[in-house]
Amino acid sequence: MRVCVSYFKADSNVDRASKIINHMRQFARKSDMEFEKVQVNDVLKNAFEIFSQQLKLSEIEVVWNLQ
Repeated sequence: MRVCVSYFKADSNVDRASKIINHMRQFARKSDMEFEKVQVNDVLKNAFEIFSQQLKLSEIEVVWNLQ
C-alpha cells in the first residue's frame, strides 16, 4: 500500500515538473513581440501551477475569486 501511494506522489511530481518545463520553454522561446488579448484568469492559473507547491510547503492557502 505504501509503495502505491509513493508511486502516485512521484507520478504527480513528474507531471508537475513537466508542466513547469513546458512553461519555461514557452517563456524562453524567442519570437517577435506581438500584443494580443489574453484571458487574465488563464495567465494567473498558469502562474499558480508553477508556484503552488512552494505555497503549500509554506502553508499559504490561495483563495480564488475569479470572474
